[in-house]
Amino acid sequence: MLRADRIRQSVIQGIEQVTSKLVEIGDQDSFADFDIDSLDRMSLMLEVEEDLDLEFTDLDPKDVDCINDYIKLIQALPDASETTDNGSGTVAAKKN
Repeated sequence: MLRADRIRQSVIQGIEQVTSKLVEIGDQDSFADFDIDSLDRMSLMLEVEEDLDLEFTDLDPKDVDCINDYIKLIQALPDASETTDNGSGTVAAKKN
């Protein structure tokens, strides 16, 4: 299982990559408060997937509004190559 601090680091790096700005953001702070629009959220999701070697399927980026949402989603993943449904139809899988 990925640790929360590793997920947090990945999301913050993704935000900085997408927005080209250094950010100080708390786990519960809404991405909207940092002017991260829907296109930026999609780019952020792709950055996190690549950095953490994950693949989200059927995930609507607007459903992930803060770092804590990523932490909960990713920590709910089972071991490699299995998939999980978080109850909203969102499935994520750890790549091999």
